[in-house]
Amino acid sequence: MNKQFIRVLQKIKRVFEKINKVCLVIMITAFTMFFNTPAFAADFGSSIFATGTKSLITDIGKWLLILAPIVGTLVSVYFFIRRGASDEMDQSAATRCC
Repeated sequence: MNKQFIRVLQKIKRVFEKINKVCLVIMITAFTMFFNTPAFAADFGSSIFATGTKSLITDIGKWLLILAPIVGTLVSVYFFIRRGASDEMDQSAATRCC
């Protein structure tokens, strides 16, 4: 076959591929515009996920109110013990006395 004939066939093939893509986009657009169905769903606030998340957050808040003073006390005791056991050289200049 002639080289020019092959080029013409390739150009025709590319044109048909472009037309095919354009037709596909038009068909998808028409399908989504004309055949859409509304979704009937309850609001998110009454769903299982929302109520479960809300109860999880309140439970974590209750536990934090219980654990925060205990952990704070333990950390303070730990640092006071470390400070008492340290040498004078280990303490900072702000905490040294006279």
